[in-house]
Amino acid sequence: MSSPEIITGAVLVSLNLTNFGLSKKIDAGSAIATHFNAKESFTGSHDSTTRSSKCIIAKNLYDHIAAYQRETRKQHNEYTGGMRWTKNKDIMSTKIFSGGADHMQPYESWRKDREATLDHMAHEFAFQTYPLGKTSAQNDLGSLYNPDDYPSNQEVYDSIGMEVEIDPIPKGSDFRCSLDPATQQELVKQYDERLEAVQKESVVKLISALSSKLSHITNSIKNDKVIHNSTLDDLYKYADSLPAIDFTNDSTLKDLADRVVKEVTCDGLRNKDLLKDPDAKETVEKSATDIANNLDAYAETL
Repeated sequence: MSSPEIITGAVLVSLNLTNFGLSKKIDAGSAIATHFNAKESFTGSHDSTTRSSKCIIAKNLYDHIAAYQRETRKQHNEYTGGMRWTKNKDIMSTKIFSGGADHMQPYESWRKDREATLDHMAHEFAFQTYPLGKTSAQNDLGSLYNPDDYPSNQEVYDSIGMEVEIDPIPKGSDFRCSLDPATQQELVKQYDERLEAVQKESVVKLISALSSKLSHITNSIKNDKVIHNSTLDDLYKYADSLPAIDFTNDSTLKDLADRVVKEVTCDGLRNKDLLKDPDAKETVEKSATDIANNLDAYAETL
């Protein structure tokens, strides 16, 4: 894939998840140090030997939102294939962003659904659960309770959120700052090299993930372990969605992913009961091993 293709075939996506802080620092270092016969600070330093905090409400009251946020991040990474552009920006295929795949709704509609659900959860927590938790904390925390630790219901609601920013991948020629021609030419060269490296890194990462899933299948067969339906289903959905996730449109990777779908998962119809048959096991192991070897060999050429 050339640089112009990656520029039009992918977008940069930044997912920012925010949560309500359940804990506050407390000044109990001296008491803790005394209890454990420790110094309050390290020798020759002002750094404290202890850190202390308190929970302002019971953690279990917020666990469902924290779990939802973790699942949101996990699903987002499935859309991007785990490919980063910078620390805070991921690369996503325009195919998966706008059109999705057979087993994945378009990212944009997924985002709206997740945001709507999170907004409902945040509102319920802030205006119903949080006030009750605050009342309980007043009884449970004793002298640790401080009303100043507790923001308003609206502030709690506003602290819980999900924000997605979408940007195009810039062209090297977009360096429009006042630089001498030689410096600007060097920056454009470095940027183009970065584009090429990103394409390679992406394909290698997708190859590694697919090869790892195949190895899990073959190792289970060799060691006579049960292959769960969830494992086969995960492999099928991943391989079937791979061409949409891959913003480089790598034809070799697509062909090998198609082989996984047809030969190993039987278009998603193969299950653990079918793998009880020795001939079926042998066929799956042979195909999975051959495809994994081809994937690894292809990765070596990149």
